[in-house]
Amino acid sequence: MPSSSSAPPPDPNIDGGWGWAVVFSTFTVRFIMHGFFLCSGIYYVEFREYFNTTSGAASLVMSILLGTTNIIGPIASALVTKYSCRTVSITGSVISCIGLLLSLAAPCIEYLYLTLGLITGFGFGLVFLPTITSVAMHFEKKRATAMGISSAGSGMGALFLVPFTEWLINYYNGWKGALLITSGIVMHCLVLSLFYCKKYAFVRRNEPVENSSDQPESDSSPNSPDSLESNKKKDNKHNIRSVSETDMKSYNPASISELNIMRSATRLETLPPVVGKKNRCLRFSRNLCKMLGFSLLKDHVFLVFSLSRLLQYFGAMIPNLYLYHQATELGIATSLQASLLISILGLSNTAGKILFGIFADLTSSNVLYTYIICLLINGIATMVTSFLTNYYMMAIYSFVFGLTFGATINLTSILSVKLFGLEKISNVSGLIFLFTGFAIAIGSPVAGE
Repeated sequence: MPSSSSAPPPDPNIDGGWGWAVVFSTFTVRFIMHGFFLCSGIYYVEFREYFNTTSGAASLVMSILLGTTNIIGPIASALVTKYSCRTVSITGSVISCIGLLLSLAAPCIEYLYLTLGLITGFGFGLVFLPTITSVAMHFEKKRATAMGISSAGSGMGALFLVPFTEWLINYYNGWKGALLITSGIVMHCLVLSLFYCKKYAFVRRNEPVENSSDQPESDSSPNSPDSLESNKKKDNKHNIRSVSETDMKSYNPASISELNIMRSATRLETLPPVVGKKNRCLRFSRNLCKMLGFSLLKDHVFLVFSLSRLLQYFGAMIPNLYLYHQATELGIATSLQASLLISILGLSNTAGKILFGIFADLTSSNVLYTYIICLLINGIATMVTSFLTNYYMMAIYSFVFGLTFGATINLTSILSVKLFGLEKISNVSGLIFLFTGFAIAIGSPVAGE
């Protein structure tokens, strides 16, 4: 009697279970990482005074940090595809911590470009991408809400870490003591990365279970032709490339995504031997481009979507960097009051991510229009910053900017899944980070000049 396979039961870790543990982990990772990013305005003032340098040179440190974090998105995406979210995030945590510690010995501002900018930025880039991919893999119906809660860690980091950093700088009478404590906090990302599931976890859990009691017993000897042919078939069952599209329909989207990741990794690992070195290089580069997702660059929808992110991020980081400085330079706020502006921005950022995430789950058809409206309000609000002359106007601006910016960040992840599919979320996010990284690296120093 032929073997039968039963449909896999729903995975308890999809839309619940361990998925919420992953949300907690990514929330805390973003709390630490983006909380440090939003302290850039405080460090900008400290670097300018400590090294007695220009505004553009001082702002370039944090611009390189933020730019590198985003620019290595495709590399992080390929590494997640090749290994796992857990492995990549742990590696990034160690690298970023090393970069922060090396920054303590800075003799000049240029030294920080390498240590705090490139090394720490590279590490943060490896930490950041898995926070998006891992949450997307664990949720389907509640994906927007889960991503909203996860990304809300960024705003909460601003709410607590910005005043805390201001206190550390005053307590240690300089930025080095604050950076030393920050490096210890960043190392906690290594522990939090252990919450991410190992590679292929979803595929293993969702494979159809064959009923062994219905398997016919073979009378042939182990070395007979029939037996050898049977063993071949059994081996082929475990070959990733033998899975048909019909079988894939029985998996949930998370499983399909992991399966695609496995396919890409297998193709790269098991390149067949070829006679010519040229053919081997071509085959390797073709598979590498596929892992990095460069085929998306042929999609006009992706290009337009990426352009919107590129243009927004030309000015998106400027308030985080210069709002603190502008408030103190105009004499309308003390250093503590100025840091509260960043905290207001972070709190409203959190509210925007959670509220618009829930809204996206309830009205999935309006996500694109909501994204466009929030993007428009965000840009108009930033255009009027030159006319802000008192503290309360700046506080209102911080709230509006944070709310709409937080909404666009969360809706970007949701739209990426809707427009391009869950199986491409890692590649889409990586390439978008690449574009936004260049925008951040160029925009902030230009504004400083």
